[in-house]
Parts: sequence; C-alpha cells; structure tokens
Amino acid sequence: MNKWAAAGIFDANFLCVCVLGDPQAVKLAREMGNQMKLTHCVNGFVDSEEDLPDYGQLGCGGFIVLDGDHRAISKATSAFMEVRDLAFHHVEAILAAVTAGKPPPAVCPGEYCRLEVAPDGQEKFQGEPGICKAVKDGLLTISLLGRRSRGKNVQVPPSAVRKINQDGSYADGKPEIVDVDVEAGGGDSSAGNCDPEQATMDGRWTTTGAVMVIKDMQITYPSGRVAPLEIAESSGCGFQVGYHYKVWVAGKVYMAKSEPGKLTWSDGSVWQLQEADHGLDEAFLQRTLGQMTSTKVQDMDDEHEECAEVLHQLAALRSQASIVAVEACLAEHFSHEEALFDEFGFGEHKNEKLSAKKTHIADHNRILAKIRQSIAEGEKRLAGVGHWRVPAPLIKEVIQDFHEHSARYDVQYSDVVNAGLAAKQSCAPQVQNKPIIDQVSCTKVGG
Repeated sequence: MNKWAAAGIFDANFLCVCVLGDPQAVKLAREMGNQMKLTHCVNGFVDSEEDLPDYGQLGCGGFIVLDGDHRAISKATSAFMEVRDLAFHHVEAILAAVTAGKPPPAVCPGEYCRLEVAPDGQEKFQGEPGICKAVKDGLLTISLLGRRSRGKNVQVPPSAVRKINQDGSYADGKPEIVDVDVEAGGGDSSAGNCDPEQATMDGRWTTTGAVMVIKDMQITYPSGRVAPLEIAESSGCGFQVGYHYKVWVAGKVYMAKSEPGKLTWSDGSVWQLQEADHGLDEAFLQRTLGQMTSTKVQDMDDEHEECAEVLHQLAALRSQASIVAVEACLAEHFSHEEALFDEFGFGEHKNEKLSAKKTHIADHNRILAKIRQSIAEGEKRLAGVGHWRVPAPLIKEVIQDFHEHSARYDVQYSDVVNAGLAAKQSCAPQVQNKPIIDQVSCTKVGG
C-alpha cells in the first residue's frame, strides 16, 4: 500500500486503519507504521468499539476499495492469505480501471473461475477450474487448476469464463454446485495414482549426445525450436496406451511415457534426466529457511528452527516419510502458538472478521491442508504403483508459505506474548528465604 502511494500511479488515497476498537489502537497503529515504514499512505486508527465499521476484514483478508463518493466498489478483494501476490494485482486491476473512468474488470487477478468456452484446439479444457493471473487488452490469462490441466495457461475473453465466489458458488447467482475447492486451489484428485505431474520434468535431458531443456512444460531443442509439452488425454489411469505426455514437432505428434528420471518416446528414443531444475537450490533454501524472522519469543524461535530443519530434509529427500514429518512438526508448532494466543489474548476481537487471531489460525490451517492433501495423494499413489516422490513445486510452495507466514504473521504476536510471559514470570513463586507469593493476587498485571 505504501509503495502504491509513493509511486503516484493511481489517483487515489491509501489508508491503513487499525481497527482494534479500544484506547490501545493508537499504540498499535504507530507500531505498524514504524514496522512497515508507512511514510506515504495515511495511517489511522479506531479507538472506540462504537465507531468500528459494520463490514470489512483485516488487510490479509482483502482490501476495501471505495469510489470518489465513498461508495464501495469492492468490499473485499482477493485475500493475500489465499492467493498471495495475486491479491495485490487484484487491487491494481480495479484501481487502473476506476481511475481511468472505466468499470472494474469482470474477473480480476486472484479470482477463481471456470472455463466455459475453451480456445480453439483446447476444447478438452472446457469446464476446468482456474484462477485469473492477469488482465490485458480485454483478455484474461487463466491458469487452469484441474488435474489434467494444472499449470496450463489460456487466454480468453471474460465472456468465456464464469467467476467463482470464495464459497464455491457462481458469481452470476445461478444455483449450480461448483466442485472446486477454492481454498485448496481446485482440481480433481481422483486420478492421483497415475498423475504424470508427480514427475520432475524441469531440467536438462540427454539422448545420443543431444541436450534438451524442459522448463514450465516447454521443450527447447538443440536447434532452438521450442515446443509445448502437453499432458496426454486420460483414459482412467492408463492414459493413451500408457503414455503420459505428448508434443507436436513439425506437424507430427510424439508421445512419451514418464518414469523417474526417464522419458521413453513413441519413436523409440529415450531421454535421461541429466540435471533436474526443481527450484530447490541452496540459494532458495538459504533465502527462506536460513533467514527466519525472529518472533522475539525464544520458545517459538526454537520451534521455527526445528520446522526449518524438517523442511530442509523434505527438500533433500522428497519422500513420503519426510513430508509426514513436516506435517507433524508444523502441526505441533502451530498448536503451541495457538495455545499462547488463548493464554495471553492475542488478536481477539468481537468482530471475527477483524480478529488477527482468526486470520493467523486460518493461515495455519491453509498450510496444513495443502500438506495433508499431498500426503493423501501420495498414499493413493503408493497403493497404486508403489512409488511416489513429493513434487518439487509443492515443496517449494510449502517452504515459501512457511517463510512468509513467519515473517508476516508471527512477528505480530511478539509484544503481546512477551508481555504476558513477563507478567506470568513476575507472578511465579519465589523461594529465596521469603514467603511464597500468593499467585491469586497476581492474576492481573500490576495488581
């Protein structure tokens, strides 16, 4: 928000409002201003419960956008805690339109939708769920989220999609049930036992001295030719005669069967994975797990180090056992944090939408749901074909989620928890040839 205000791109005012609703609001607003270096946007507060707004949510749950007459254009843009940086692109898309005197886009970045009319040649993707990644020149870039289409991008006009609300209903008000789990990111897991996307594809592949590079489902050949790698049509768990991928080269289609570290093509050629490019390099791990933000609560910092260690092991092993260990460690750590919230009253608010505690716990649940879904899919695959490696993109996503969560959410509770711990310590029994302090008399700080 401060960057938007500083850039001056949009003819708009940017307000950050502390909605604590009690006299401590001004202190929290100042702390927020200092922490986030809010030097260009307006930083305010509401210090009375009766003056709190009757709608809205914390910033991580979406922004409120008002027009020049203070009418709501959007009461809640996409939530950062669900779609990450796309949430900011959602706001920018609205501001770009409104400040130019145009209506907001029908579907904005960060909003979910279903592809109703697929582009020519991609009819197989019709009906697939997706998320809008960009809006440009009247076209939407949709990243598809279905099992067969996950990771595939299509460009379509707004009329080709139906927007999906966060509760799974269609935004046009029609009553059909939408079978996409918006929070989890969508997709049908029924084909989990034979999903070719479990394989590591990105990297350098070799055959008879030639080197091909696969990146983001595109093959770059030694000649410089680039061809998209597509997932083959599925027929149950068999795929087309056992093949998982296909590629068109010079008007001919070639099919490939994927095995760990190997692609066997329909023309008889075999490619071996020379060097995987899964994004889990040491620089990424150091930037995320090696630079954990301190909460200034020693026990929680220690647990963060334990979590980082099991995440390191997951990146190295990519095994079922290692992701199960991550789930157990993170679940225990999150449980300890939430116990501290209950004990010391962190983030509590009469209006749950304005509760920092609720949004914090919701992010815990989001991360754990993603990990547990992967574990469940892995168990299906192990039962079906006997081997499974945790997909590298998922590992990278989980590590990034944990890093961002600790940096954005966990730093918020340090003052409240440390104050509570200090008060608790001051009320503890003391044995130094003096009478033991009556704990009951210390139930209130300063009592």
